[in-house]
Amino acid sequence: MTPNQQLLEDLRNTPSVQASLEQITNDFKAVFPNGYINVRVQKTIGAPYLSVVLGLIGAEGVENGIRENDPLHTSLMGHNVSVDGKVEMETLQSGLNCEPLAGTHYAMSRVKTAYRKTTKDLKGTEKSLKNYFKKIGKIVKENQDNIYRLDRLDPKYLEINA
Repeated sequence: MTPNQQLLEDLRNTPSVQASLEQITNDFKAVFPNGYINVRVQKTIGAPYLSVVLGLIGAEGVENGIRENDPLHTSLMGHNVSVDGKVEMETLQSGLNCEPLAGTHYAMSRVKTAYRKTTKDLKGTEKSLKNYFKKIGKIVKENQDNIYRLDRLDPKYLEINA
């Protein structure tokens, strides 16, 4: 077993890491009770990383079963994950798809839901993500009448606690 494979196994089997992953999921569900989130420590060619993929629409509701069809499809990645070290968390993809701006020929517009890159331990990362979930909840509520293809969206996905 390589050192990176051993680290991955250690992370997956450490109760404090599992508790952090569960807390991140619970914090998201507190804001988006019907939303989608997948939080896990992923294997890669190099060192393991923390993967957070989330969206407005639950797993069963995305069009054609394609996660990227969610108007709030967001993915974040945490580098240098360790049991007691710092995690460098950053956004890979984020934004809320909205109807195109008047007078343009765009297919849609996008409202930024930026996450500021952080370097914190797992507890600090939990807190940072909790604040981020509240922030994007407010952004969705502010723009809920303008979400792209709103007519195809089940109203339960707009039940947001922000």
